[in-house]
Amino acid sequence: MGCSFSIPFLKNYQTQGGKDEEPKQYSWDKLRVEVDVSAFTIDKLVDGEDGRLPGSINGQQFQIKNCNNSHIYIFDWSNTITIDDCTNCKIFLGPVKGSVFIRDCTDCVLVAACGQFRTRDCRNLDTFLCVNTQPIIESSTRVRFGCFQYWYPDLEEQMKKAEVTPWNNNWWNVHDFSPVEGGKNWSKLGQMFKVHDFLPLPEDPSVKGVDVSSVASKSLVPLTVGVTRESNAEESCLVLVFYSDKQEEVAREALTLVRDEYPGMNIVRTSRIIVRQADAERVFGRWTKQVNAGEVLAIQLSGPASLEAGAKISVKHGEAVGISKGEAQAEKDIQGLFGLAEMHMGF
Repeated sequence: MGCSFSIPFLKNYQTQGGKDEEPKQYSWDKLRVEVDVSAFTIDKLVDGEDGRLPGSINGQQFQIKNCNNSHIYIFDWSNTITIDDCTNCKIFLGPVKGSVFIRDCTDCVLVAACGQFRTRDCRNLDTFLCVNTQPIIESSTRVRFGCFQYWYPDLEEQMKKAEVTPWNNNWWNVHDFSPVEGGKNWSKLGQMFKVHDFLPLPEDPSVKGVDVSSVASKSLVPLTVGVTRESNAEESCLVLVFYSDKQEEVAREALTLVRDEYPGMNIVRTSRIIVRQADAERVFGRWTKQVNAGEVLAIQLSGPASLEAGAKISVKHGEAVGISKGEAQAEKDIQGLFGLAEMHMGF
């Protein structure tokens, strides 16, 4: 036998005290925020200029798509940015914590600071990057790479929020997933090419108020040339700036000294890295006490008088820095330190 009666009054059931029972709330309900997608998208911009000011994105994802013959300036930090189906566009991106992914784009310029950089099915791109991992291209041709050179007042704080460091810039260390036999799909832009030759200053009222500069001496990201056959053959010197509350100040003063007193000298690459005591003993045979204090900033100089420049930096900053003494030691120091840096990047 079964029960045949119904209880229609349940929908009007009231808890003790006469109040309707509140629906349950879970932790993820409290995290839900209504997001206006249009605020984080630039779509179908043609023959125009648009952008976002500092504080308008605050780590959200952002999309740029279907734009043609336009200038776009993103002066804020974001989580990831995708750029799709754009033609003849010039784009600036503030710090991106994760990846910048550019797909199906042609005849574009991109200036960006990011954790990762990837292209797919792109043609004829000029890029100026600060990228903390190895940039990757796939099914792309005529992609040219240069070093990020840009400044605006909020950039340094935004890079900290995005966890993008200006010191670990691998713009030149490109990996091509679809190489061509007997040729290359990418090349490096020469030092004579400057960001301002490719990306004009913003003019639209929506972004014109930001104070920007692409002068190398003002850039937060050091101007590096990357490893070349020439740099491997030339006299070189490794400068290590040991951890302290003035570490970045010392490093930038060292770069200024090189730029002002040795204008023909190259900064090949830089790295911010934690060196374990055991690695310091193995790689350098010295500096074990100094590296135990924390991260070191490494600068590779290349060109005639590199060792002389290193010695001047040592005289000026004393125990705040460690300098290679002699070409043989410099070669060993550079191979050891940047070998560690590449291992860290792999992890």
